[in-house]
Formats: sequence, structure tokens, C-alpha cells
Amino acid sequence: MTLGPAFLLLAFLDGASEGKWRAARIFGSVPLFYYLLHLPLLHGAAVLLSYLKYGSAAWLLRGPIFLSAMTKSLPAGYGYGLPVVYGVWIGSVVLLYPLCRWYAGVRRRRREWIFPYL
Repeated sequence: MTLGPAFLLLAFLDGASEGKWRAARIFGSVPLFYYLLHLPLLHGAAVLLSYLKYGSAAWLLRGPIFLSAMTKSLPAGYGYGLPVVYGVWIGSVVLLYPLCRWYAGVRRRRREWIFPYL
């Protein structure tokens, strides 16, 4: 499912103007920065949605050592449908784009040793 749409998108954008690729180039130039930001953002979204839907999110606030205990303490019917998952995914990309664009500019302007790694 993931490769098919990706290949269709690549075929659509093949030979496209620079403007259509701008967002993809921004994310592609700062992948680790995006990765490190999206983890706490999505965890926070999961906690917020759990509070809204179940009134609690205690199972999400435990450390990773309690993963087996966490799965036992999930409320009945825990989870979200595909529209919610896609909405959170698109929302996270939209929210992180300005930060990634800012950081890509910082990487171009600054030459300290740490920037190529992030």
C-alpha cells in the first residue's frame, strides 16, 4: 500500500517544476530533525486523544519498561479508525513543516560541526 502511492506520486511529479518539490525537499534535507520532533508530537497527540475519548491516558504515560503491562491495561475498544490516523499524520506533517523549513535554513547558513548530523 505504501509503495504504490509513492510510485504514482513520483510519476506525477517527474519533470515537474521546482515549486512542486519544495516541501519534499525541505523534509528530505532535515530527516533526523523531523524524526526527533515527530516522536514527542505524536505521543502528545495520542495522550490528548486518549483523554478526550477515554477520560484517561495512564497507559500511555508509563515508561517503555512497562509495555507488557500497558497492553493489559488498555480500555476496551482502544484504538482509532483510519480517518483519525490519517488526520493525525497529515496534521503532524503540516505542523512540523515550518520548523523543518526554519531548520533547513539554519543548516544552510551555519557551518558548525553538528548541523550535518541533524
